[in-house]
Amino acid sequence: MCLSGSTVDISVLKLFFVAIQEGEATRILCKYHANGADEHHPLVVFEMAQIRHAVRMDKETDVKTSWASLVSTPGNRRRMIIIIALAVFSQWRYVGYSRRNRPSNLDCGVW
Repeated sequence: MCLSGSTVDISVLKLFFVAIQEGEATRILCKYHANGADEHHPLVVFEMAQIRHAVRMDKETDVKTSWASLVSTPGNRRRMIIIIALAVFSQWRYVGYSRRNRPSNLDCGVW
């Protein structure tokens, strides 16, 4: 189970270290979304505007919020309890399933 989640963890960690420049993003959009058209294609211009707007909104939101907002209100606390409970219970379910359905040749008396 540890190995199955490690690839996802690695992919998420790469997001923090990869920074795509605007010119490179435009070239990628031109190649894959506008069938190799130039940078002034309406779809490329529109998508770049959307990306710039999303980045600007992200920066504004980062300034206003913190991790404390996860538990600052009763509704947020309730949501966090539900999320944590779901994560824990889903892991317990997997462990119980793997214990019941393990091959008999792995039965070494540990469980």
